[in-house]
Formats: sequence, structure tokens, C-alpha cells
Amino acid sequence: MLHNRTFVKKTRKGKILKVVREHYLRDSIPCGSKRCPTCDPSKRILSENSVQYLVPDSNVLLQQTDFLQHEYVNDVILLQTAMESVKSRQFPSYRRLRDYLAETKKRFHVFSNEFHRPCFCKRRVDEEETMDERDERAILQTVEWLSGHYNASSSSKTGRVEVVLLTDSRSFKNKAEKHGIKRISCAEYAVQ
Repeated sequence: MLHNRTFVKKTRKGKILKVVREHYLRDSIPCGSKRCPTCDPSKRILSENSVQYLVPDSNVLLQQTDFLQHEYVNDVILLQTAMESVKSRQFPSYRRLRDYLAETKKRFHVFSNEFHRPCFCKRRVDEEETMDERDERAILQTVEWLSGHYNASSSSKTGRVEVVLLTDSRSFKNKAEKHGIKRISCAEYAVQ
């Protein structure tokens, strides 16, 4: 599926340009779990024995990057939406996250939710939605989809897996609760 975004841009010399950005959406983006029999087996990173997968939001990636270094933090799904937000705000933190991805024992997986058709969220311009609100909505929609995807494909011997939103924002926790998404803060996870 193709999604076009068109806007008008004024150049330094005063010319008006019409810019068209094409955004291709696909269904074949792998989820990254060894539990999943339907996704590409060469892209499976997340453990099949884990009882929960963590999905940190943008604020956790920006402010709690050191938390992700701890040895007990494994099987983490980094969403493209959150990674792009970190990249645009704090490039050194983004580079550190990219380094975590190289550590195979940590099992960090980047899920390209911006190009996955069921997870893509278009910004609501008519409702004057900010980019942060749109990103939160995209993260919630992706966590819901991942939870349904993993548990629909799980067998009786692997059991169910929880997809947990890792956030320290109270407003985001409330939004997640309304969607029926399990959420936890970094401090609560460290106590577990």
C-alpha cells in the first residue's frame, strides 16, 4: 500500500515547490520473536522462553538509557517511532541505542512500525494533533498489535507472552490503561 504526503515548500530564492513524499506500507515486516512461526525466521532475535517483551517509549529511551544496560533487561522491542524521536532530539543517545542493538546477548529488536500497515498512524491534522501525540498513538497501536500477534501465534508449549509498555509518563500510562495495555515504569521493573 502506498501512502502519499504532499506539501508546499518555499525555497530561499522565493520559489514555491510542491513536494510529494511516498510512504510504502507492508505486511511482511518481521516481529522479531522466535515464538512466531509466521514471520521471517532469519530475523528472530527475541527469546521464545521469555514471559514478557518490553517496549520502551520515547521518554524512557531519552531519559533512562542507562536502565537498558542492566543485565536483567533483555528481550526489548525498540519501535521505529521512538527511535526516530530519540534521533531527532539527542543523537548521542541514539548512537548508544544502536550500540545496544549490536549486543546479541541483550536481544534488542527494532520493529519498523512506521512501515507496517497495521501499525501505521497518520497524523490527525484536522484535530491539530501534535507529533508527540501522534507518536504516542502509534506506540499504543503497535503494542496492541504486537500483543495480539504474539499470542495468536503462540502454541500451548510456548505459552502466552506479555508485551509491556515501559513508560515513566503518567499521562501515557493513563492512555495505555484505557487501551488495556499493560504498562510499567523503570522503577517498578527494577523491583520485579
